[in-house]
Amino acid sequence: MVSRQSRFEADPGCAQHPHHDPPDDNRELWKACAPAVAIAVAGFTVAWLCMAPAPPKEVTIAAGHRDGAYYGYCTQYAESLAENGITLHVRETRGSVENYDLLLNDDSIDIAIVQGGTTPATATTKLESIASVYPEPLWIFCRSDKVLTDIRELRGLRVAVGPTGSGTRCISNQILKANGLDETNGSFQADAQTGFEASAALRRGDLDAAFFVTTADAKYITDLIRCPDITLLNLNRHQAYAQLYPWLQPITLAQGVVDLQADLPDQDVAMIGPCASLVASPNLHHAFIPLFLKAAHQVHGTGGMFVRPGDFPNARLVEHSLNQSAAEYFEHGPGFFDRYLPFWVASFISRTKILLVPLLTLLIPLIRLTPPIYRWRIRSRIYRWYEVLRRIDQNLSHEDSRQSLLIHRSELERIEAELREIKVPLSYMEEFYNLRLHLELISRRVDEQSASRAA
Repeated sequence: MVSRQSRFEADPGCAQHPHHDPPDDNRELWKACAPAVAIAVAGFTVAWLCMAPAPPKEVTIAAGHRDGAYYGYCTQYAESLAENGITLHVRETRGSVENYDLLLNDDSIDIAIVQGGTTPATATTKLESIASVYPEPLWIFCRSDKVLTDIRELRGLRVAVGPTGSGTRCISNQILKANGLDETNGSFQADAQTGFEASAALRRGDLDAAFFVTTADAKYITDLIRCPDITLLNLNRHQAYAQLYPWLQPITLAQGVVDLQADLPDQDVAMIGPCASLVASPNLHHAFIPLFLKAAHQVHGTGGMFVRPGDFPNARLVEHSLNQSAAEYFEHGPGFFDRYLPFWVASFISRTKILLVPLLTLLIPLIRLTPPIYRWRIRSRIYRWYEVLRRIDQNLSHEDSRQSLLIHRSELERIEAELREIKVPLSYMEEFYNLRLHLELISRRVDEQSASRAA
């Protein structure tokens, strides 16, 4: 039969207990947090891969004629966006009709400034309105020898209605057709000149009337108002037009507003007009919406001859569904990050907000599990020492050989040395001191049996 002494000597698990490094409080805490951190990092990585792409550094806007108001305003937008490191390319076009065609068929166009009432029948619901940026009065001038009070009186006359593809041509034809005049059946002689050309032709007498859709500060408009041979048509049914066409609004040019000293105009003039709007294609990154609205506020927010300061930009008279980011901007103003941080930083934070959802979903339950894991790890260390003490205690009841007592003494001294170095949180001091007491108790038993054996 194999003796108990030889069995213990042969069994390395009994004779020698593997050495454990003394646990460090911070190290144990990090080990307890490791699963939560690992899962959170995995969730963060998945969310990052699903995150919206960063906005590009270049945007293209479809404007209008280089000498027109659209092009001039777009260049001012470009200056505003450049302050945030964005390059806005301004594409010269023939006007609103072509701008819509580019929005629908040219992927290089991200946004366009368009005139109300020029939306083509083929326009898709993918287009979104950003804002109405300013009113565009419809100016109808005629020669003073043609005293007109109604659009129907233009029958048979030479009328400039704007070039093909322009917003002026589009709205002019709609208004004229509503009054029974159509250029295709010879109701009047349509002329494609616009802007300065049409203004000069009207003053020379080459035209009887001319339609313009532009701002009040256009020089050729003020020149025509000052010209004694030219009269601005006072529409006698301007309210009816506004009710029939939702994209139109009644406008009044107040007496003397152009020149008080010269009393120009010499009476209130009833007019109508659409609003110029910013319309975005699906290609436009949503992060640019606040930038364009900020630029529009800087350019158009000071007011003018027909509007008070702060009236524009707004969300009225838009012809497409309002972009969600634009709606939030009008309701709450610029976002917190957009107000106080550079554009690229604010954009990054805005895009990474979606990461908070998976992170919080993962971290909240994981954080709640961390304290129990931490307690278990601390107690498991104490329990492993208790396992050694229990084994020694059990062996003392059956073993009294000098060799086994020396082995037990060595193990107890090792445990005691480790306990002197260990850092234990205050909440676990009770278990720690209980271990010390039990260690002392077992040590005394080993000492007593060693003394008895020596005697």
